[in-house]
Amino acid sequence: MTILIIDDDASMRTVFSDVVEALGFEAASAPDGMQGLAAVRDLKPQAILLDINMPEMDGFEVLERLRAEPELAEIPVIIISASIDLGQLDEIPGISGVLIKGRLDFNEVRIALRNAGVDPHPRNGLA
Repeated sequence: MTILIIDDDASMRTVFSDVVEALGFEAASAPDGMQGLAAVRDLKPQAILLDINMPEMDGFEVLERLRAEPELAEIPVIIISASIDLGQLDEIPGISGVLIKGRLDFNEVRIALRNAGVDPHPRNGLA
């Protein structure tokens, strides 16, 4: 099972990839919205961890484009952001969860994925 991380911050892609792999998933990543959309089309991941604040194409536009494509519309998307107003979440259709970068920990990622309906088959018993 593959989880795709779309984030313009290379260090965050690495952190999320490490956590996702420790949970028993395969991790793939993309550094921006355009490459992220291409990766989603190619990989058909089980879930997407999507940064909201990216240059050129932000996470909102990526999410809108995903939801417009029937074969991609049902993929769970978990928003990742350093600064999102939790009150905004009701205004974001089609998200399966939220992770706050400053409070990131292993269990929060595991719970967010599980709540999105994505449960790994652990390779190492950590999940």
